[in-house]
Amino acid sequence: MELKRHYWWINAVISQIGWFVCVLLGNVPGVAFTFLFVVLHFRFAPVHPRDWLAVCVALPMGVAHDNLLGYFGVLDYSAESASGLAPGWLTCLWVIMALTLHHPLKALYERPWLIGVVGAVGGPMAYLGGVRLSGVEWGLPVTQGFLIMMAIWVWLLPLHRWLVLRGERLCGKV
Repeated sequence: MELKRHYWWINAVISQIGWFVCVLLGNVPGVAFTFLFVVLHFRFAPVHPRDWLAVCVALPMGVAHDNLLGYFGVLDYSAESASGLAPGWLTCLWVIMALTLHHPLKALYERPWLIGVVGAVGGPMAYLGGVRLSGVEWGLPVTQGFLIMMAIWVWLLPLHRWLVLRGERLCGKV
């Protein structure tokens, strides 16, 4: 089995495992798993040079997104973080997601309207599951929080794509 030819499946499975490691086990195992995933991804994957750019865009976007959700009371991180800031394992999920965008999610990611629809459903669903399995709590009634996240995620992944493409143009074709 040629690894590069089957990387789509490998990436999809590893990213799902990573989601569970981060959500269920927390910061230290989440960071360790994510670090290992990144190292293995850039060592063995049929890497698109844009993968680094996808991670560099996703990190600040994710930190801002998750901390603003906490600041505005959509999510409550107090059981996971003494500072009230989003826990580190949530940031790891953004890195893992960024490394799936040009692999298992490529067909969706290349169509901004479609990745927007997928984001509007998949993003809030991931948080719904994450809240149920972690120490994070909803700061609002679940339905209200879910609808707010849908409104954010419908444009969040298309914005990520636009920023990555813009970064490519500014830095030269990577």
